[in-house]
Amino acid sequence: MGLSLVIYPSILDYINSKNNTAIVKSYSESTQTLSNDEINNELEKARTFNEFLAKSSLTDEEENDYKAVMASYPDILNFDDVICSIEIPKINVNLPIYHGGSEEENDEKLKKGCVHLRNTSLPIGGESTHSVISAHSGYPDQVFFDNLEDLEIGDKFTIHMLDKTLTYQVCEINVVDPDDSSKLKIENGKDCVTLVTCYPYSINTHRLCVRGERAENDELTTVATVDEGTDGKEAPHTWWDLVYFSALLILPMLVIYVYTGTPFYPFKVIAKWFIKKIKWFYNLLKKI
Repeated sequence: MGLSLVIYPSILDYINSKNNTAIVKSYSESTQTLSNDEINNELEKARTFNEFLAKSSLTDEEENDYKAVMASYPDILNFDDVICSIEIPKINVNLPIYHGGSEEENDEKLKKGCVHLRNTSLPIGGESTHSVISAHSGYPDQVFFDNLEDLEIGDKFTIHMLDKTLTYQVCEINVVDPDDSSKLKIENGKDCVTLVTCYPYSINTHRLCVRGERAENDELTTVATVDEGTDGKEAPHTWWDLVYFSALLILPMLVIYVYTGTPFYPFKVIAKWFIKKIKWFYNLLKKI
């Protein structure tokens, strides 16, 4: 039983990671089918949203426009609720980013990936923008931003959005109280993305904020695309998948063998229990 508790999270993390990879792939496939006009239309809506957020004050005429634009948020860059994806090579993160919503909606979405903080700039880049992306640490079913604290000043991460790849370089790392939003404000002329997770790990009394500022794309950085030769289908399982699951099956069998002398001991116990229950039920029927 103890061994199962150790192995179970690893199996879930592996399965969920595969699912997130499929979601990122599906997003890439969907956006690649868009025409240039459709892409420009989505970007224009996102830019308008970001421009209103960056305004320090609004005129009476702009007030109604502001409310209308803010209300349109769920419909901007919406591809099955995914806005874009984030890749952090140093900590092996490749996750979808979902639209932010109510607290209950965010709780559900954070079980699947990252969530964009609704009242921050949409992650399309541009001057005077500051997007905030949140994800769990210490979640039992999957690794999300668990290793975010390993990032250092100068490390890079990328946002894959429509047909664009936006690279950000870590320029600031802060630990703040949960209700402290002072590090999330838009700074005039700057293009920033801040990654947020609970901190310390599994204690969650504070928030770790890792800010990146827009940098030049690396030469090897490309927009996530569908693997050639898959015809748009999910990538097939590899030999490493087989090795991984074989190890998960063989390891507990070896441990059981060491302690009981036979790897089939659990099956014998289950069979005896099952036969015992059948006999009990049979005897009960005879008495009726």
